[in-house]
Amino acid sequence: MKKILDWGCGAGRLTQHLPRMLQAEIHGVDIDAENIAWAAANIPDVQFAPIGLDPPLPFPDASFDAVIGLSVYTHLSEEDQFRWLAEHRRILKPGGLLLVTVAAESALKRARLPKMIRYAREMRRHGISDSDIPPLFAGMLGNRADYYRNTRHATGYVLARWQYYFDIKGIEPSGSQAQQDIVVGVRR
Repeated sequence: MKKILDWGCGAGRLTQHLPRMLQAEIHGVDIDAENIAWAAANIPDVQFAPIGLDPPLPFPDASFDAVIGLSVYTHLSEEDQFRWLAEHRRILKPGGLLLVTVAAESALKRARLPKMIRYAREMRRHGISDSDIPPLFAGMLGNRADYYRNTRHATGYVLARWQYYFDIKGIEPSGSQAQQDIVVGVRR
């Protein structure tokens, strides 16, 4: 049977539909223990577990056929994204699918003008803008409140830098609710 991980599943907004749609063993993980507890009590046929901010995940090497991560890489620093890409590569089987979203150039139009200009400059210079750190989860993250940020990725950056971890098979602009680009990668 196939195994699928919904990484950053929150309260199971997507995860709850996967057992009906797929013949697979479904797992959901998130840093928010309250959301995970609610999901575990209310969503059948899924195995939920809380995780920390940092790898590793509590799974053996090559244990999943697919990892889904909606609106997670959109909130990681450049350093943390590389750590999580390596971890996703570790837990995916060869040929396994990585299906994640990023906020790319198409997401800039929803930002206020001063931030749009800053994001665009940072993306043009570095390929990534990860300097916008809102105080959204300061209470939950404590002394790691700067962990969560608003991150933008240039498409060329994803194609060039993520190739060390995955074969990037495609990027669908605005493919996730017309807000984030969907990145499809395959583990070598």
